[in-house]
Amino acid sequence: MEITKTCNKCNEPKTLDLFYTNKRYALGVLGTCIECHKNREKEWRASEHGQTVRKLNYNLKREIILKKSKIYREKNKEKISDRTKEYRKNNLDAIATKNKMYYENNKEKALNHNKEYRKNNPEKMKQSSKRDYDKSSKNLTDRYVRNIMKRHYGLVKEIPQEIIELKRIIIKTFRLCQQLQN
Repeated sequence: MEITKTCNKCNEPKTLDLFYTNKRYALGVLGTCIECHKNREKEWRASEHGQTVRKLNYNLKREIILKKSKIYREKNKEKISDRTKEYRKNNLDAIATKNKMYYENNKEKALNHNKEYRKNNPEKMKQSSKRDYDKSSKNLTDRYVRNIMKRHYGLVKEIPQEIIELKRIIIKTFRLCQQLQN
């Protein structure tokens, strides 16, 4: 027969494995069950007093917390990296939405940051542009084909998708012919 204990909060009898352990209490467990304890903690953290206390404690122990966090990150780089990759893979839409909202709310800040980065890193920007161009020219993206058509035929506001597809086929054919000649 299992020993049961009644929770002080919800007044329901539960087995001892549904309580947090604490040697100071008679049966070796707290008076409230895990579920009630979690709910109480959640309410306290959400309260104004709880937030104030947590901020004060963080500010008092800030240096210690930062050192421990740094040590943990150094010891568990692969684990953290895998977890982050998995999260990104499972939450692509949520991340994209969040980034889009941030950009909309901080457009000026983002534009200034990008402008400064381009100004301070011209070599990186050159390499990035070349890499993007090579990738898009190899894959013949719509944007690449549109740019070629604009260069050859002048400014056209909208190019129908069918014409882009035809131009893509022409470019592929031209490239194949060049390869055969070489």
